[in-house]
Amino acid sequence: MRRALRRIGALLSALLICGAAAAQPAAPPPPLPKPGAETGRADSSPAAESLLHDAPPPAPLAKPRGGEMAVVEAPPGAKTGGVTGLPVPRFVSLAADKVNARVGPGTNYPISWVYNRRNLPVEVVAEYELFRKIRDSEGTESWVHKNLLSGRRYILITGGTRMLRERPEEDAAVALMAEGGVQGRLLSCKDAWCQVDIKGNKGYVPRGYLWGVYADETVE
Repeated sequence: MRRALRRIGALLSALLICGAAAAQPAAPPPPLPKPGAETGRADSSPAAESLLHDAPPPAPLAKPRGGEMAVVEAPPGAKTGGVTGLPVPRFVSLAADKVNARVGPGTNYPISWVYNRRNLPVEVVAEYELFRKIRDSEGTESWVHKNLLSGRRYILITGGTRMLRERPEEDAAVALMAEGGVQGRLLSCKDAWCQVDIKGNKGYVPRGYLWGVYADETVE
């Protein structure tokens, strides 16, 4: 009889324990991790969230040196180039049949103009590393590589048809006639007269009828 009562008490205790456990609410399942932007996984811990929200924005990428579009100008009142030490401005000529003129001093700058006239006189007005800023007879300015320029002097006849004389005198015989825009080699220039060579024909012409030589310049 006592053994039977003990079994009944054990059964009642077990039923009470199971009932208490069933009465407690079930724990919620752990939250699903947030998908990452690239890997599909991300750390959703509070520390990770803090780092994500408090991190400063990334610094902007620095512009490449060659991409800066600022055009380098010659300093006001400059007498010589900062690269070559030669006079600025000065006259030179194009050394190739095709010369790419660019909007800035570098090959990564867009081409603004293509010159197809070897020996065309141009004026160097600024220098920057391997590039020279030039100005042509129409006032157009652009940048070209120094290897595309020559120190040989050439001129353009300005205005209408001009008479080139055999001597630097107003009443000298006419050696040849040249129309405006004709290109020639500058041989010498002194005082009011310059000697030029146009396709093998030499003659003297007043300095004021030429583009490619300065009013107070002596060329020998």
